[in-house]
Amino acid sequence: MGRPFIILGTICVCLCSVHADGNGVDCDGKSPGSCEGDKTALMQRLVRVTAETDKEEEDEENDEEDEEDDEEEQVDPMAFVELSESGHAAGEEDEEAGADVEESQQDDQDDEENEESQAQRRRRRRRRRGNDGEEPVSSSPSCTAAHAVKEEVFYNIAKMSVLPDMSTRTPSSTRHIGQVYYKNTGSTWSGFTQSSNYAVQWTSTLTIKTAGLYTFRMSSDDGSKMWIDGSAVVDNDGLHGWRTKTSQAIQLSVGAHSFKAGMFERGGHAGMDVTYKGPDTSSHENPDGMRIRSSAFSCG
Repeated sequence: MGRPFIILGTICVCLCSVHADGNGVDCDGKSPGSCEGDKTALMQRLVRVTAETDKEEEDEENDEEDEEDDEEEQVDPMAFVELSESGHAAGEEDEEAGADVEESQQDDQDDEENEESQAQRRRRRRRRRGNDGEEPVSSSPSCTAAHAVKEEVFYNIAKMSVLPDMSTRTPSSTRHIGQVYYKNTGSTWSGFTQSSNYAVQWTSTLTIKTAGLYTFRMSSDDGSKMWIDGSAVVDNDGLHGWRTKTSQAIQLSVGAHSFKAGMFERGGHAGMDVTYKGPDTSSHENPDGMRIRSSAFSCG
Protein backbone atom coordinates (compact mmCIF):
# COMPACT_ATOMS: atom_id res chain seq x y z
CA MET A 1 0.00 0.00 0.00
CA GLY A 2 3.03 2.37 -0.10
CA ARG A 3 2.68 3.71 -3.64
CA PRO A 4 -1.08 4.56 -3.51
CA PHE A 5 -0.42 6.76 -0.49
CA ILE A 6 2.37 8.56 -2.35
CA ILE A 7 0.10 9.31 -5.37
CA LEU A 8 -2.70 10.45 -3.11
CA GLY A 9 -0.29 12.78 -1.29
CA THR A 10 0.84 14.25 -4.59
CA ILE A 11 -2.75 15.02 -5.54
CA CYS A 12 -3.33 16.75 -2.24
CA VAL A 13 -0.19 18.91 -2.76
CA CYS A 14 -1.34 19.81 -6.27
CA LEU A 15 -4.71 20.89 -5.04
CA CYS A 16 -3.26 23.19 -2.47
CA SER A 17 -0.19 24.67 -4.21
CA VAL A 18 1.27 25.72 -7.61
CA HIS A 19 3.75 23.90 -9.86
CA ALA A 20 7.34 24.27 -8.97
CA ASP A 21 8.23 25.73 -12.41
CA GLY A 22 6.03 28.83 -11.79
CA ASN A 23 3.70 28.21 -14.72
CA GLY A 24 0.96 26.85 -12.77
CA VAL A 25 -1.60 28.77 -10.75
CA ASP A 26 -3.83 27.62 -7.96
CA CYS A 27 -6.32 25.02 -8.83
CA ASP A 28 -9.21 27.39 -8.99
CA GLY A 29 -7.61 29.07 -12.04
CA LYS A 30 -7.76 25.93 -14.16
CA SER A 31 -5.07 27.14 -16.57
CA PRO A 32 -3.15 24.82 -18.89
CA GLY A 33 -0.80 22.59 -16.89
CA SER A 34 -2.97 23.20 -13.92
CA CYS A 35 -3.65 20.79 -11.20
CA GLU A 36 -6.90 19.65 -12.82
CA GLY A 37 -5.15 17.78 -15.57
CA ASP A 38 -2.54 16.51 -13.19
CA LYS A 39 -5.21 15.39 -10.79
CA THR A 40 -7.00 13.39 -13.46
CA ALA A 41 -3.80 11.70 -14.53
CA LEU A 42 -2.83 11.11 -10.99
CA MET A 43 -6.20 9.60 -10.20
CA GLN A 44 -5.85 7.20 -13.09
CA ARG A 45 -2.37 6.42 -11.94
CA LEU A 46 -3.71 5.86 -8.44
CA VAL A 47 -6.29 3.36 -9.70
CA ARG A 48 -3.70 1.47 -11.76
CA VAL A 49 -1.14 1.42 -8.99
CA THR A 50 -3.78 0.35 -6.44
CA ALA A 51 -4.80 -2.53 -8.68
CA GLU A 52 -1.18 -3.57 -9.16
CA THR A 53 -0.56 -3.30 -5.46
CA ASP A 54 -3.61 -5.41 -4.66
CA LYS A 55 -2.47 -8.03 -7.15
CA GLU A 56 1.03 -8.08 -5.65
CA GLU A 57 -0.40 -8.46 -2.17
CA GLU A 58 -2.66 -11.23 -3.40
CA ASP A 59 0.30 -12.94 -5.06
CA GLU A 60 2.30 -12.62 -1.88
CA GLU A 61 -0.55 -14.14 0.13
CA ASN A 62 -0.81 -16.98 -2.39
CA ASP A 63 2.93 -17.53 -2.19
CA GLU A 64 2.73 -17.68 1.57
CA GLU A 65 -0.14 -20.18 1.38
CA ASP A 66 1.79 -22.28 -1.12
CA GLU A 67 4.80 -22.30 1.20
CA GLU A 68 2.59 -23.40 4.08
CA ASP A 69 1.07 -26.12 1.91
CA ASP A 70 4.54 -27.24 0.87
CA GLU A 71 5.57 -27.44 4.50
CA GLU A 72 2.50 -29.46 5.34
CA GLU A 73 3.08 -31.78 2.38
CA GLN A 74 6.69 -32.47 3.30
CA VAL A 75 7.05 -36.11 4.47
CA ASP A 76 8.60 -36.58 7.87
CA PRO A 77 11.24 -39.31 7.48
CA MET A 78 10.51 -40.53 10.97
CA ALA A 79 6.83 -40.66 10.13
CA PHE A 80 7.72 -42.78 7.11
CA VAL A 81 9.77 -45.07 9.33
CA GLU A 82 6.91 -45.31 11.81
CA LEU A 83 4.47 -46.00 8.99
CA SER A 84 6.80 -48.62 7.57
CA GLU A 85 7.22 -50.24 10.97
CA SER A 86 3.47 -50.09 11.54
CA GLY A 87 2.85 -51.68 8.16
CA HIS A 88 5.46 -54.33 8.87
CA ALA A 89 3.91 -55.03 12.26
CA ALA A 90 0.47 -55.22 10.68
CA GLY A 91 1.87 -57.64 8.12
CA GLU A 92 3.34 -59.77 10.89
CA GLU A 93 0.00 -59.72 12.70
CA ASP A 94 -1.76 -60.80 9.53
CA GLU A 95 0.76 -63.61 9.09
CA GLU A 96 0.32 -64.67 12.72
CA ALA A 97 -3.46 -64.55 12.36
CA GLY A 98 -3.23 -66.62 9.20
CA ALA A 99 -0.97 -69.11 10.97
CA ASP A 100 -3.41 -69.30 13.90
CA VAL A 101 -6.30 -69.99 11.53
CA GLU A 102 -4.30 -72.66 9.73
CA GLU A 103 -3.25 -74.24 13.03
CA SER A 104 -6.86 -74.17 14.28
CA GLN A 105 -8.05 -75.83 11.09
CA GLN A 106 -5.34 -78.47 11.46
CA ASP A 107 -6.38 -79.06 15.09
CA ASP A 108 -10.00 -79.47 14.01
CA GLN A 109 -8.93 -81.94 11.35
CA ASP A 110 -6.83 -83.86 13.88
CA ASP A 111 -9.75 -83.94 16.31
CA GLU A 112 -12.05 -85.28 13.61
CA GLU A 113 -9.50 -87.95 12.70
CA ASN A 114 -9.06 -88.89 16.37
CA GLU A 115 -12.82 -89.11 16.85
CA GLU A 116 -13.11 -91.24 13.73
CA SER A 117 -10.28 -93.50 14.93
CA GLN A 118 -11.89 -93.83 18.35
CA ALA A 119 -15.24 -94.64 16.74
CA GLN A 120 -13.57 -97.30 14.59
CA ARG A 121 -11.89 -98.79 17.64
CA ARG A 122 -15.20 -98.83 19.50
CA ARG A 123 -16.87 -100.59 16.57
CA ARG A 124 -14.09 -103.18 16.46
CA ARG A 125 -14.41 -103.75 20.19
CA ARG A 126 -18.17 -104.16 19.89
CA ARG A 127 -17.69 -106.71 17.13
CA ARG A 128 -15.31 -108.65 19.35
CA ARG A 129 -17.53 -108.37 22.44
CA GLY A 130 -20.73 -110.09 23.32
CA ASN A 131 -24.12 -108.40 23.45
CA ASP A 132 -23.53 -107.11 26.98
CA GLY A 133 -20.64 -104.93 25.86
CA GLU A 134 -18.06 -106.97 27.78
CA GLU A 135 -15.14 -108.81 26.30
CA PRO A 136 -16.23 -112.32 25.23
CA VAL A 137 -15.89 -114.78 28.08
CA SER A 138 -12.91 -117.02 27.48
CA SER A 139 -14.04 -120.60 27.64
CA SER A 140 -13.01 -124.15 26.95
CA PRO A 141 -15.03 -127.35 26.45
CA SER A 142 -12.83 -129.08 29.00
CA CYS A 143 -11.11 -128.04 32.22
CA THR A 144 -7.71 -126.34 31.84
CA ALA A 145 -5.47 -124.30 34.09
CA ALA A 146 -6.95 -121.07 32.63
CA HIS A 147 -10.51 -122.39 32.48
CA ALA A 148 -11.03 -124.36 35.69
CA VAL A 149 -14.63 -123.33 36.50
CA LYS A 150 -17.30 -125.60 35.08
CA GLU A 151 -20.36 -123.64 33.91
CA GLU A 152 -23.70 -125.41 33.34
CA VAL A 153 -26.65 -123.46 31.91
CA PHE A 154 -30.29 -124.55 32.19
CA TYR A 155 -32.66 -122.75 29.82
CA ASN A 156 -36.44 -122.48 29.66
CA ILE A 157 -37.28 -122.61 33.36
CA ALA A 158 -40.42 -120.49 33.66
CA LYS A 159 -41.81 -118.59 36.66
CA MET A 160 -38.78 -118.92 38.91
CA SER A 161 -38.80 -116.99 42.19
CA VAL A 162 -35.96 -118.84 43.93
CA LEU A 163 -32.92 -120.75 42.76
CA PRO A 164 -34.09 -124.16 41.43
CA ASP A 165 -32.52 -127.49 42.29
CA MET A 166 -30.22 -128.20 39.35
CA SER A 167 -28.91 -131.53 40.57
CA THR A 168 -31.81 -133.33 38.89
CA ARG A 169 -31.76 -131.36 35.66
CA THR A 170 -29.82 -131.86 32.47
CA PRO A 171 -27.87 -128.77 31.42
CA SER A 172 -28.68 -127.10 28.10
CA SER A 173 -25.00 -126.26 27.61
CA THR A 174 -21.72 -126.86 29.41
CA ARG A 175 -18.34 -125.17 29.14
CA HIS A 176 -15.37 -124.14 31.31
CA ILE A 177 -14.51 -120.51 32.08
CA GLY A 178 -11.82 -118.71 34.07
CA GLN A 179 -13.86 -116.81 36.68
CA VAL A 180 -17.45 -116.18 37.76
CA TYR A 181 -18.21 -112.69 36.54
CA TYR A 182 -20.87 -111.26 34.24
CA LYS A 183 -21.58 -107.56 34.11
CA ASN A 184 -25.12 -106.58 35.08
CA THR A 185 -26.86 -105.88 31.78
CA GLY A 186 -30.17 -106.01 29.99
CA SER A 187 -28.60 -107.87 27.08
CA THR A 188 -27.74 -111.51 26.62
CA TRP A 189 -24.55 -112.63 28.35
CA SER A 190 -21.56 -113.53 26.22
CA GLY A 191 -21.80 -117.17 25.18
CA PHE A 192 -25.48 -117.46 26.18
CA THR A 193 -28.40 -117.91 23.81
CA GLN A 194 -31.20 -116.54 26.04
CA SER A 195 -31.54 -113.49 28.28
CA SER A 196 -34.28 -114.75 30.63
CA ASN A 197 -35.80 -117.88 32.25
CA TYR A 198 -32.52 -119.66 32.87
CA ALA A 199 -30.37 -120.82 35.77
CA VAL A 200 -26.61 -121.33 35.96
CA GLN A 201 -24.37 -123.47 38.18
CA TRP A 202 -20.59 -123.02 38.57
CA THR A 203 -18.37 -125.61 40.22
CA SER A 204 -14.60 -125.76 40.75
CA THR A 205 -11.82 -126.25 43.26
CA LEU A 206 -10.71 -123.15 45.18
CA THR A 207 -7.04 -123.18 46.18
CA ILE A 208 -6.10 -121.39 49.41
CA LYS A 209 -2.42 -120.53 49.73
CA THR A 210 -2.49 -118.94 53.19
CA ALA A 211 -4.66 -120.26 56.00
CA GLY A 212 -6.90 -117.85 57.84
CA LEU A 213 -10.31 -116.24 58.00
CA TYR A 214 -12.04 -115.54 54.69
CA THR A 215 -15.28 -113.80 53.77
CA PHE A 216 -17.15 -114.22 50.50
CA ARG A 217 -19.42 -111.74 48.68
CA MET A 218 -22.01 -112.36 45.99
CA SER A 219 -23.63 -109.68 43.82
CA SER A 220 -26.37 -110.84 41.50
CA ASP A 221 -29.58 -110.08 39.59
CA ASP A 222 -31.74 -112.17 40.20
CA GLY A 223 -31.11 -114.59 43.11
CA SER A 224 -27.91 -116.49 43.92
CA LYS A 225 -26.25 -118.77 46.47
CA MET A 226 -22.70 -119.99 47.28
CA TRP A 227 -21.31 -123.10 48.92
CA ILE A 228 -17.77 -123.73 50.20
CA ASP A 229 -16.86 -127.33 51.04
CA GLY A 230 -20.56 -128.20 50.76
CA SER A 231 -21.75 -125.59 53.26
CA ALA A 232 -23.88 -122.60 52.23
CA VAL A 233 -21.95 -119.43 53.03
CA VAL A 234 -23.92 -116.78 51.10
CA ASP A 235 -27.67 -116.64 50.51
CA ASN A 236 -28.64 -113.91 48.06
CA ASP A 237 -31.67 -115.77 46.73
CA GLY A 238 -35.02 -114.45 45.51
CA LEU A 239 -36.34 -112.09 42.83
CA HIS A 240 -34.47 -108.79 43.06
CA GLY A 241 -32.32 -106.35 41.18
CA TRP A 242 -28.55 -106.03 41.55
CA ARG A 243 -27.85 -106.82 45.21
CA THR A 244 -24.83 -107.87 47.29
CA LYS A 245 -24.64 -110.23 50.27
CA THR A 246 -21.55 -111.07 52.37
CA SER A 247 -20.79 -114.25 54.29
CA GLN A 248 -19.61 -114.61 57.82
CA ALA A 249 -15.85 -115.04 58.23
CA ILE A 250 -14.92 -118.69 57.84
CA GLN A 251 -11.65 -120.42 58.65
CA LEU A 252 -10.00 -122.01 55.61
CA SER A 253 -6.87 -124.11 55.66
CA VAL A 254 -4.17 -124.23 53.05
CA GLY A 255 -5.07 -126.37 50.06
CA ALA A 256 -8.08 -127.27 47.93
CA HIS A 257 -11.71 -126.47 48.86
CA SER A 258 -14.78 -127.26 46.83
CA PHE A 259 -16.58 -124.24 45.36
CA LYS A 260 -20.14 -124.06 44.04
CA ALA A 261 -22.31 -121.08 43.12
CA GLY A 262 -25.66 -120.80 41.42
CA MET A 263 -28.00 -118.03 40.19
CA PHE A 264 -31.17 -117.65 38.18
CA GLU A 265 -32.55 -115.01 35.85
CA ARG A 266 -36.28 -114.64 35.32
CA GLY A 267 -36.27 -111.45 33.23
CA GLY A 268 -34.90 -107.95 32.89
CA HIS A 269 -31.30 -107.24 33.82
CA ALA A 270 -28.93 -110.04 34.76
CA GLY A 271 -25.51 -109.97 36.44
CA MET A 272 -23.20 -112.07 38.61
CA ASP A 273 -19.99 -111.37 40.53
CA VAL A 274 -18.11 -113.34 43.22
CA THR A 275 -15.36 -111.89 45.45
CA TYR A 276 -13.50 -112.95 48.55
CA LYS A 277 -11.29 -111.42 51.21
CA GLY A 278 -8.62 -113.02 53.39
CA PRO A 279 -4.89 -113.60 53.72
CA ASP A 280 -4.56 -114.43 50.02
CA THR A 281 -6.02 -111.01 49.10
CA SER A 282 -4.19 -108.87 51.68
CA SER A 283 -2.13 -107.12 49.02
CA HIS A 284 -5.23 -106.10 47.09
CA GLU A 285 -6.18 -102.41 47.41
CA ASN A 286 -9.95 -102.97 47.48
CA PRO A 287 -11.06 -103.14 51.14
CA ASP A 288 -13.96 -105.40 50.13
CA GLY A 289 -11.56 -107.97 48.73
CA MET A 290 -11.07 -109.08 45.16
CA ARG A 291 -12.82 -111.09 42.47
CA ILE A 292 -11.90 -114.76 42.64
CA ARG A 293 -9.56 -115.00 39.68
CA SER A 294 -8.76 -117.93 37.46
CA SER A 295 -5.41 -118.43 39.22
CA ALA A 296 -7.26 -119.30 42.44
CA PHE A 297 -9.27 -122.09 40.75
CA SER A 298 -8.02 -125.48 39.68
CA CYS A 299 -9.41 -128.55 38.05
CA GLY A 300 -10.44 -131.12 40.69
